Amino acid sequence: MFPTQEHIDAAQKAADHWFAKTGHYAWPSVALAQAADESDYWTHLAAPNNGFGITATKAEIEAGQARYRWTHEFEGGRLVPKQRWFAAYASLEDAYMAHARILTDLSVYHDAWSAPDADTFLARIAPHYASAPNYAGVIRGYMRRLDTYSYDRKPAAPARKSPLAHPAVAPAASVAAAVAAIKLPGLVPWETLAAGGLVAAVVTALVLWTRHAREAAVKARLAAPALAPPPPPGAPVAGPPPPPAAPAVKLPDPIAGANDLAAKIEALEPEPRPPV
Repeated sequence: MFPTQEHIDAAQKAADHWFAKTGHYAWPSVALAQAADESDYWTHLAAPNNGFGITATKAEIEAGQARYRWTHEFEGGRLVPKQRWFAAYASLEDAYMAHARILTDLSVYHDAWSAPDADTFLARIAPHYASAPNYAGVIRGYMRRLDTYSYDRKPAAPARKSPLAHPAVAPAASVAAAVAAIKLPGLVPWETLAAGGLVAAVVTALVLWTRHAREAAVKARLAAPALAPPPPPGAPVAGPPPPPAAPAVKLPDPIAGANDLAAKIEALEPEPRPPV
């Protein structure tokens, strides 16, 4: 019964292999359903071990790794017979490898690389993979009948070393030691760039802060009042300056004060009375 364990292993191995290389996952559930549809459960092959109807390249044709045969394609809404060159593969595993490479490496399938699940992946590759108007619906039917969804096992993103830790591009001096000590496991390329940018931003901020601190110290020294030069050897040491003189106090004249007092007393005495 299709798919056999050999097909399952080949589809999963191809998906894992190209995911490690490109970061894009060729869902095995889709590949197995396509093989069932394109080759009638791997019983009618386009060329040796080619159950996907993969067209041969010029190099494969020249190397004798291809077969020229009749096929049918949809044109203008109807099925038209045509002759085409199809790639021939040495093994079943090679066929699944070639199929996964096409879906994860050719830019025409770019929209499918970010698909979160097998159904979305299928919907995005279908318009470019086959000319049949309802190709996605047909393949989805095989996926459900054969329960190929159970063979999907998308791994975590592959670990990539940060380019900052590479000796050829690491910064020099003390910054090199700091950056070399940073461990960035499990990062995808855009995260690696983001981490590198963060490190560069921190280093730049430290340099600017140090420069600002030095400039502030120089300005503070220039703004401080100048100190008097020290006296030459043997010169007398001046004491503290004398306190300021108190303002002169004007004392009253005692004689003038007595005369004023006598005059006031006379004014108070009564005039002498005439004798009786």
